[in-house]
Amino acid sequence: ACALFGYTSFAAFYIIVVWMPRYAQAFANMPESAALKTISYYSMGSLICVFITAILVKKMVRPVWVVVLYSFIAGCTALAVYAFPSPFVCKAGSFVIGFTAAGGLLQLGVTTMNEFFSKSKALATSIVMILSSTANFTIPMITGYLSKVNMKYIILFDVVMAFATTVIGIIMFVRFYQVFK
Repeated sequence: ACALFGYTSFAAFYIIVVWMPRYAQAFANMPESAALKTISYYSMGSLICVFITAILVKKMVRPVWVVVLYSFIAGCTALAVYAFPSPFVCKAGSFVIGFTAAGGLLQLGVTTMNEFFSKSKALATSIVMILSSTANFTIPMITGYLSKVNMKYIILFDVVMAFATTVIGIIMFVRFYQVFK
């Protein structure tokens, strides 16, 4: 589950950073300059999240909790962007997905996997990162095909990846508390 998390969590943020400007132009009728700013909102969300998550994980919650929460929020946000494309939703959605999916979700998955396999941290990290690299290779092929069918399906694919990440996160969560009572 942790290894698959590497694939789906990477996909969930990668799709948005690559496709949101084109989606915002096509479906929210945003001019190109405004649509490109969605990436700035995404980056701001990601940057802010790094600091907030560092505080949360250090003082309040285990990373496995954040994995489930952030991936669920990212999925709901991507669903809102898909269902209600407007300039506001695209801007806000970019920020929220940047915050939840790009702000350290993959790293929290690696941290969780390292807790499971504390004697083989390098191997565990390598496995997660190999799957995220696989996503880096396959997601552009999948989204390229989807763009020829209907660009709106790309955001729907992001919804699927984010909710798959949530399901995998729940599996990790349950297993975590079975192993580390």
